Amino acid sequence: MSRGRLSAEVKSARFYVVSKDTGFDPLIRYLGKQGIRCERITNVTDKAQPKVAAKLPSMAEQVSKVKANLLKRPAARPRTSKTLRSSINALFAKKLTTDQQESLVAELISSGFLSELNGKITYAASV
Repeated sequence: MSRGRLSAEVKSARFYVVSKDTGFDPLIRYLGKQGIRCERITNVTDKAQPKVAAKLPSMAEQVSKVKANLLKRPAARPRTSKTLRSSINALFAKKLTTDQQESLVAELISSGFLSELNGKITYAASV
């Protein structure tokens, strides 16, 4: 397989740069932004088993968590769609994809908890 094809064809591939040289770190950050999982390790024997990704809660649990968070802070609720998405991203420790965030906001809108118009968020009167 030629260079680069493995990262394109096997999305779950993980790459390691074995070096103490921190000069590789910008490259590794760039690869991460491209969706290629790569990290620098100083010694092959230091590499532990891959971490198991934490399972995300179900959509219903996510909706409940966001509602509870927003209800706790009536004066500090996000007023724009950008700050709402940022707030959701922070609440889930940046583990949700953009599509998952959009689905969550759509669920909040369809449940009548909030509405969005021209980038502005309004909350139901009963909230």
